[in-house]
Amino acid sequence: MPTAGIILCGGDSRRMGQPKWRLAFGDETMIDRIARVLSGVVDVVIVVGPAVGAMPRPAGVGPTIKLARDRVGDRGPLEGVAVGLAVAEEAGCRLSFITACDTPLVRPAFIRRLLQQAVGHDAAVVRTAAGDHPLPAVYAATLLDELEAALARGERRAGALAALGRTRWISGEELRDDDPELASLVNLNTPAEYAAALRRLEPNAAAPH
Repeated sequence: MPTAGIILCGGDSRRMGQPKWRLAFGDETMIDRIARVLSGVVDVVIVVGPAVGAMPRPAGVGPTIKLARDRVGDRGPLEGVAVGLAVAEEAGCRLSFITACDTPLVRPAFIRRLLQQAVGHDAAVVRTAAGDHPLPAVYAATLLDELEAALARGERRAGALAALGRTRWISGEELRDDDPELASLVNLNTPAEYAAALRRLEPNAAAPH
């Protein structure tokens, strides 16, 4: 069964002060890195950009990478999830690993495990002592109708996704073999968090000037 990977790039990055998908991470940008990791696991990579403005384009855009935009702005991550899942469904993908454009430490083994755990469910979501992690997570195209209804009600929170269908909850401890530090769950919202993530790269990977 083909699977998709969806990268959400519709946020305004206010705390970072610039579009996060453009930030350098090692010798590539964050969106290039995430798209590269996803392309090694899934069949189709889908990038969902903002309703208006620059469209994020990973390097090497080809037939396995599809670009889409939020239909309207200011509807939070749920709008991007709905757009991405619709594109995935058109591509014949029932399950999609969905992440934001600020998770450059995501690991292939983590992605594979969540996709495996989602089989037979509408979602696979990680739950740790720090709380639930609605992104990154796996969601099925079967949620589209409920998702559109939630958007129509004014729902915007990514946390609402897990309540829309049959969710497989996965503890952080279940994922330690695939991602010992659960680095795949780290998202970068501020310059300080960005700098800390850069320090987790190889010793010779420095922050850009």
